[in-house]
Amino acid sequence: MFKHSNFVITTVSEKISIILIFFYFITLNLFQASNQHWSSITDQDMIIIFNSLLIYSDIDQNYTHHPAFTTFLILGGLFKILSIFFEGFTLIEILNSNDIDQKLQNLFSIARILNSIFIFSFIFLLFKILKDLNLRPIITIFTTLLILTFINIYELLFW
Repeated sequence: MFKHSNFVITTVSEKISIILIFFYFITLNLFQASNQHWSSITDQDMIIIFNSLLIYSDIDQNYTHHPAFTTFLILGGLFKILSIFFEGFTLIEILNSNDIDQKLQNLFSIARILNSIFIFSFIFLLFKILKDLNLRPIITIFTTLLILTFINIYELLFW
């Protein structure tokens, strides 16, 4: 009976840890997106947004050799889905808009949120793999939290 209750506490603590990590990434990314203009890192952010718009606009895209092609595809699909419900998510609507800057800032914010979901998915997958290796729960949680201290995670999050 004691082991069962210990297992439940471990499972609850794992769920709480994962939820806290998710909200940490979302909050950090929303803070960054609210303080950063879409044109601040043109060689990265604008290329991703522009090529994501091109994929579903029936226009030949640039950077087909880019390592972030999967990101272009997923983000472009998200823009296409959002264009069904909202205006300002297609290339033609943005170019015909009176406030192109704000439309691109909206796309930038959505791209940032999707980026934080990618990073969270990576952390969550790593957590699940460590858990499936039958490591002690404290080691699994500690290792996952240790990965969060690596500077490369934040470079991916902020670029």
